[in-house]
Amino acid sequence: MILPIQNTTLSNEIIDLHKAKQRLELVLEGTRLGMWDWNPQTNEVYFDQRWAEMLGYDLSEVEQHLKSWQDKVHPDDLVKCFEDIQAHIQGHKDFYENIHRMRHKDGHWVYILDRGKIVDRDADGNPVRFTGTHTDITREKLAELKALEALKAKSYFLANMSHEIRTPLHGILGLTKVLSAEDLGQENYKIVKTIQEAGNSLLSILNDILDISKLDEHKLSFNPIHFNFKVFLQECIDIFKPRILAKGLQFSLNLTDSCLEGMRDTSFDDLYLLGDKNRIRQVLSNLISNATKFKFIALTADAFEETKKHCLSVGFDYFLSKPISIEELNKILYL
Repeated sequence: MILPIQNTTLSNEIIDLHKAKQRLELVLEGTRLGMWDWNPQTNEVYFDQRWAEMLGYDLSEVEQHLKSWQDKVHPDDLVKCFEDIQAHIQGHKDFYENIHRMRHKDGHWVYILDRGKIVDRDADGNPVRFTGTHTDITREKLAELKALEALKAKSYFLANMSHEIRTPLHGILGLTKVLSAEDLGQENYKIVKTIQEAGNSLLSILNDILDISKLDEHKLSFNPIHFNFKVFLQECIDIFKPRILAKGLQFSLNLTDSCLEGMRDTSFDDLYLLGDKNRIRQVLSNLISNATKFKFIALTADAFEETKKHCLSVGFDYFLSKPISIEELNKILYL
């Protein structure tokens, strides 16, 4: 009575084990993973057929030894491989993971994502079973390298373009500096200063173009300085004044000291802000440029207190000569 039950139990366990093995095979095949199973004490390794095929071999051509892997890894990548392996063996990392190049049978390099984990140790804590998988990521890696090359080419182009524009621009700014030292009269002096501000603004835009490359490299920085807010706003408006006048537009700058009541003994005439003046100018210039598409523009500033910090908001009021739909408004703003 007992023997048949034991046989039935054993048979069920064998069936379950076979099903589990089939599921593992299906997963490995579906995900295009090659498997390896390494004993770090003997350096014997079991490689499966997909592992071999990934490198252009049949499994019968691959010796089941660590040397079969090691000899195919690119010499420049091998040191980092063993560093990552040791980091996992010593417990510094929960898993082993490394990307390295391996020599294909036909001679080209294959990018491999190598992942693994120690699953068994001996009584002394030495690893005796270290298993993992190989994934061929050559296509993804080559696409990444191509994108990086494109970024480098773009950065080179922007740097050269910036240099070519800066040279004459610095000449213009130099001449305006000389002119501003002459006795020009108040009106002419103001025109020269506006040219200087416009030139400096263009110089800032060139820097912003180069910042695109810095954004790609996560190296964008800000340069906060103290500046007079009222003078800054007027400088921004003066740059656009010719366009405003040419379109017959009205532009008013509304700054009232009453909105600064929370700031003791402060008026807009002596209000200084701390911020990146050039980046704020770029944002404000874009707003003014959009505002000039309307009939009448009012630039307003307001102050408020938030979490014990004094804040300032700047906004535009647009006055239209006739009703306009949302679709038409979007066309105007995003021309």
